[in-house]
Amino acid sequence: MSAWLEKTAWPVYLEGRDLRAVARLLEPLAANEPGLRALLLAFDELIDEARQSIMDEEPFRKPLQTKLLKSTYRRYKKTWHRLLSYVYRLTVLRQGPDLYYVLTPEQQLALHEISTAAIDTSL
Repeated sequence: MSAWLEKTAWPVYLEGRDLRAVARLLEPLAANEPGLRALLLAFDELIDEARQSIMDEEPFRKPLQTKLLKSTYRRYKKTWHRLLSYVYRLTVLRQGPDLYYVLTPEQQLALHEISTAAIDTSL
């Protein structure tokens, strides 16, 4: 087992679960998921603006890694899309197996607001 899997305890968390059902939570965005689409678009905008801000600034006292390759940047975004899809589908859409999770009240509110706004604009 990798050190990362051991540290995150995913194998213990997923033990006895239908892994195919869990994997479906990570699938790419479907056309019938306006709330998830809104969440991923908001994430992309935030990350794109942050990256552009870093690229445009003068050198920092403690510089950030500003020479991030486009391919690495795309992989990071793809990984985050999968993680956000997992959380959204599990908590908002109530898809997948019965997995334990805890959201703060602020996280619950934010996910609800994104979902509601996305549904309202798609009508």
